[in-house]
Amino acid sequence: QFPAVDVAIIGKARIAEIEIEKGNAASAIPVLGEMIALKGDMAREASLIIVEALKNAGASSEAARGYRTILDNFGETIEADLKGKMADSLRDVVGVAYDKKDYLAVLKTYHEDSKLLNKRIREPQFLRMIADSYMEVGLPSSAASIYEELLSSRDMRGSNILSGPYLEETFFRAAEAHMKAGNSEEAGKAVKRLLAGFPKSRFKDKASKISDEIKGMGKEDGAAGGYINIAKKSLEGKRFKEAAEYYRKVLSLKEPSLLASAYIGLGDAYFGMERYRDAINAFETGRVAGGEMGSWA
Repeated sequence: QFPAVDVAIIGKARIAEIEIEKGNAASAIPVLGEMIALKGDMAREASLIIVEALKNAGASSEAARGYRTILDNFGETIEADLKGKMADSLRDVVGVAYDKKDYLAVLKTYHEDSKLLNKRIREPQFLRMIADSYMEVGLPSSAASIYEELLSSRDMRGSNILSGPYLEETFFRAAEAHMKAGNSEEAGKAVKRLLAGFPKSRFKDKASKISDEIKGMGKEDGAAGGYINIAKKSLEGKRFKEAAEYYRKVLSLKEPSLLASAYIGLGDAYFGMERYRDAINAFETGRVAGGEMGSWA
């Protein structure tokens, strides 16, 4: 029924599929590139065979890139919901990075395809991973926004996962995020909601501390400002490792007004240490936080 060349295309894809199933996913990537470069229905089908095999084998990152490439090259002729499959793969990539506590990687993946993910992936677990990652990298305003989305959505509140201890913890994290973002009014509301729903909450002591801070008690000192000044001097002196250590101390204190410059500075320090991938991640996070200076420019 088909010209020999078309049969050969599918045959190559099936061989690549077998190699992926054997655990040799790397060998299939060049074959996928060869299929993508071709035109026509058979090339499209062959590309899908390989990308589906990557997804089924747990190579989520490679599968997501494959789906994106297929959409770019064959998008108008694709009948299947590839955007949905791509979103599923990206969700898996986020989950793996989150489990590894690589929060910068979580946010990098999320921001690269946020429009697609926001439209297709609204699961509570996924949104919590994004919000938690914002908190861990020191972007509490972004985290608070997503925590509130979780708490206010009827669909989310009706989910089994967002109930009991999970709901309790989300209330507390929302309060903590609002407080770190400098929004004490919303933090106070979150604390009230937490204690109203969970009077004996395991976060009661921490929630009380937030309430005390709202009343003007237990405020942090200016340690973050001191650290960032030392970091800048270390950077100027090309003592890049020392600078990186002090910038990380600033980030650990999560002072909202210093986060953008601290991430950009950390990127400059990594750049000087020739840790370019780490530099890129720091620059990207600093840019999201509002930083405008640094080697990334």
